[in-house]
Amino acid sequence: MTTHDRDRQRADAPEMPQQAATSALTRRQILRRTGALGLSLPAARALLPAAQVAASPARASRLASPASVQGDAKTLTIGVNGSPSDLDPHAAYDYRSTLAIRGPYEQLIALKGAKTEEYVGAIAESWEANDDKSVWTFTIRSGVTFQDGTPVDAEVVRLSYERFLTLGIGPVGVLTRFVEDAKQITAPDAGRVVFDLGKPQPLFEAAIASQYGPQVVNARPSSGASNPPAAASGQPRTVRRLTVTNSTSYTRTALRRQFGKGLSRLRISCRVRTSTASKCSVSWRTSGASYKGNVWLRYKTIRSRLRWQYRLEVKKTKSGHTQTVRRPYTTGGTF
Repeated sequence: MTTHDRDRQRADAPEMPQQAATSALTRRQILRRTGALGLSLPAARALLPAAQVAASPARASRLASPASVQGDAKTLTIGVNGSPSDLDPHAAYDYRSTLAIRGPYEQLIALKGAKTEEYVGAIAESWEANDDKSVWTFTIRSGVTFQDGTPVDAEVVRLSYERFLTLGIGPVGVLTRFVEDAKQITAPDAGRVVFDLGKPQPLFEAAIASQYGPQVVNARPSSGASNPPAAASGQPRTVRRLTVTNSTSYTRTALRRQFGKGLSRLRISCRVRTSTASKCSVSWRTSGASYKGNVWLRYKTIRSRLRWQYRLEVKKTKSGHTQTVRRPYTTGGTF
């Protein structure tokens, strides 16, 4: 750069902010010119916001962040880099879903502001533990209702946690670390919910205050329905869990899909490992060949729908030759 060019750019310096404001300069041009002027990097960056403002309203509209535009003073708009995967608080286990869930749902207690070891009451107005912190009692705040006006009492809260444990998916581990059986949760009266943890659990408050899972839903069965807990969508949702009976049925369906219907002397023996996982041993004969192996089953929520899936490993023996058939997890049905 010549002395003349440097003097000319210095002469242009007073006009740079105005040019930037009208988008006459690009970001690269501003950095190049400010460098020639000997300005520091922070000083150069101070001019950049002006360069980001468009000269035309259309360009300004394109640059505006949707998250920064609140059309209604009573509505909070949040822009995220994706959509929720599930709107059921007892199934969702990702931050995008949590952003949507924590608006309409409450839990017994919550973290106090930015604190990590202090708690405030939400549905519970007070709570206490016995001396060794093995039994925790939460007193329900009076006057709390669901959006449809249904009162929130201790039995409703107990049923909500029973549903959470029965579904056994998503963030259920937050609770099962402390409570393995729904029978450990009782409602001695309309105002108190008691968690008998069986051993000292000083960290139980942290689980109940977690943003993943312990939100209270209206799980009380509706009139005329067998077991329809309310999902986040407001529609009835049946609690499902794997049992020996339905595992046997699912396994039979899976084998017929993979090997056809001619399964002579089919034997199935299932063992339920958790409410959402089971394993079945199988054997049968067909067309002069014998088959023996295992089928693994699971419940899994995908795109807000609960599905049963299977994978299998079966050995086929015919005329002294053995062949192993393997299939990865495949969706067998959707609820």
